[in-house]
Amino acid sequence: SEHHEPIITREIFERANALIRQRGKEKGIVRETGKYQKRFAFSGKIICGVCGSKYKRRIHNSGTEIAWVCSTHITDIRKCPAKYIRDDILKAAFVTMLNKLIFSRKLILKLLYDTLKTDSTDESIQRMQELQRLLEKNSEKKNTLRKLRAQEIINNVMYNQEINILRKAADGYRNELAVLGTYTSAEAYEITELEKLLRFTESAPVVEEFSDALFADFADHIVIYDRDCIEFKLKCGLTLREVL
Repeated sequence: SEHHEPIITREIFERANALIRQRGKEKGIVRETGKYQKRFAFSGKIICGVCGSKYKRRIHNSGTEIAWVCSTHITDIRKCPAKYIRDDILKAAFVTMLNKLIFSRKLILKLLYDTLKTDSTDESIQRMQELQRLLEKNSEKKNTLRKLRAQEIINNVMYNQEINILRKAADGYRNELAVLGTYTSAEAYEITELEKLLRFTESAPVVEEFSDALFADFADHIVIYDRDCIEFKLKCGLTLREVL
């Protein structure tokens, strides 16, 4: 028989689309939720300095102007008076901030790097080593107490009293170690991020335009206090204020 190409009628096409939409809903894939919308560099990264909410992206002036607005302000202007700020102004401020770091690399970044490498980390490590030694001595004292009780040199009442004191002290040492471990990890992360920023500023020419990649590499988030003052919180731990 003669071969014919299949013909997709409008009815079949619409039924197929309906089936795809239904399966998407069943799997939780709803286009309107924004799950598959484009993520912008500032998405989820702008914090309102007035109320603490995150900013949302908005289109103003019939699509000609992109701006960021506090989500609380959008919901209820009485709860947060923060005004919107234009996307291009934020991007220009970030470029300015990066160029300042390039020109003042030795004064700001190198000084911070040397301080982090020599002071805080060393002190934390020394304290952690001391706590480890205290835990070892604590364990030795517990073993001694067990031997003394086994030899009936001390009674159970004295043994329990001393053991409880040692256990409480050991818990304190372990808690401090946990805190210092977290703190030291945070410092190590900041040092790594600072090294990355140092390498960039050492070889980078003047930054002429905003880059999503650079923002993602170096910035943790932005805090907006008003249209004239914002802060860039960098991954390396630096907070840099820009007056607009």
